[in-house]
Amino acid sequence: MKKGNVIFGSIVLLFMCYLLFLTYQIPKPMSEYEMGAGYVPTVYLYTAIFLLVSILIKEFLKKDDSPVNVSRRALFFFLIIVAYVIGIRFIGYYIPTFVVLTALLFLLGERRKKILLTVPIGFIVFIFVVFQKILHVRF
Repeated sequence: MKKGNVIFGSIVLLFMCYLLFLTYQIPKPMSEYEMGAGYVPTVYLYTAIFLLVSILIKEFLKKDDSPVNVSRRALFFFLIIVAYVIGIRFIGYYIPTFVVLTALLFLLGERRKKILLTVPIGFIVFIFVVFQKILHVRF
């Protein structure tokens, strides 16, 4: 068992459980026959939690004690996602989404300013039009 893998996996598991808790805060649909806005995130999170628990069990059963090699980049990406969830909770959707998409594009090697601005803005406009104007989902 690699202690680092178990610790990091446990932290991610707690984070996913928190996100699952948040999905149950999403308002339910008017009709019992509709899936609602929280259905897909709930299914994804239950699937991810199941897979992560199976990975953690596999880690516990391993006899390997070699040192853990956690990439700083992977850890930084995880911290950005955690900050994003916290930002959405307190600031709203649009500003954290713009900041995170720009930061992730930059970290993945994109340096063209035109791309760093147009991709996040285009994504936000697309989400706004589809979900708020067409589907009338409240953020």
